[in-house]
Amino acid sequence: MIFGFNTDIKVDDTVYHVQSEARTAEKLLQTQVFVKGYCIGKRAISYADDETNGQTEDARHELLRSQHRTVVQALREGHLDSVIQPSSSKASAASSSTAAAATPAPEPEPSKAPTLELKFLSSIRPTEEKLLVRFAVDFDESAAEGASVVAQILADPKVPETFSGSSAAEGRTNRGGLVELSLPLPPNPQGEASLVVKVSHSGVSKIKKFRIKTQA
Repeated sequence: MIFGFNTDIKVDDTVYHVQSEARTAEKLLQTQVFVKGYCIGKRAISYADDETNGQTEDARHELLRSQHRTVVQALREGHLDSVIQPSSSKASAASSSTAAAATPAPEPEPSKAPTLELKFLSSIRPTEEKLLVRFAVDFDESAAEGASVVAQILADPKVPETFSGSSAAEGRTNRGGLVELSLPLPPNPQGEASLVVKVSHSGVSKIKKFRIKTQA
């Protein structure tokens, strides 16, 4: 008769019960690991062929002892999964919950919203009716190629919800994130106007307003 082995191991706040026995009906030497009464995994080898070849009970008893020690040692060293086949029982969830409680998972960092920046670079007045303006666009701190830039000069400082009419101009930035637009100047006896610009890139849009001089 082959005697079994039973060992309790405490790891952190969890108590594991390791049980090894010979299952004569199945011709198996089996070691199981339990947590709170549920089997979380096992290791088993068949001795059917060895028994046919004349293996003694004493030899099988030593094999079972060695298997039991292997599982116990792996549990103590923290690599139990490398020597047992996990079970799908409730204990797997119980063991995972215990481990999670002992070592809280780090909170995920909040995702950073993409940044879209529009920079007014310069303006040139080539004629009495026209103003050339240059912009630079950055997306997530890199030059934004292909960004849409719509600009309009208005005597009224109110920012419009949409850009329309003959006074609006649209262009797209080049590889360096630069764009130049030619805008008609509105009549403005005060010599100042509002340059309203909408920039869009990768689903992100923003509107900026600049005060400009329309007279020298």
